[in-house]
Amino acid sequence: MYVRFTGFIHVADSAPALEAFQSDPNFRPGLRQLIDLTEVTGFDKDYLALLKVHAKKADVFRPTEVETLTVYIAPGEDALKLSRLILKSWDGVEGMVHRVVRDEAEALHILGLPQDTVARFIDEEA
Repeated sequence: MYVRFTGFIHVADSAPALEAFQSDPNFRPGLRQLIDLTEVTGFDKDYLALLKVHAKKADVFRPTEVETLTVYIAPGEDALKLSRLILKSWDGVEGMVHRVVRDEAEALHILGLPQDTVARFIDEEA
């Protein structure tokens, strides 16, 4: 799964996307995730909203026999701060493996994908 955030992020906007993802026929436990924060310019500091969204995520990704790998591309300072906040919200949730990198080629490598850019990955998946 590939998710790209752009501009100023409002945490509460994640809830509808999570619901759509959960109801997608391709959803399954252990689905690897690439979260691209490259174009993030800032985010609201609504910690309560973040905890609510991640409580829903914890239910969606409840522990299974298969770990879920999520890799965040966070090259800028705002993206890095946001990824740290997201990771804190996952504390104590079993079965989730998170990696934060600053480079898209490294993110794709961690996920075991042969492409060296996100653009190539998207083109080949389309």
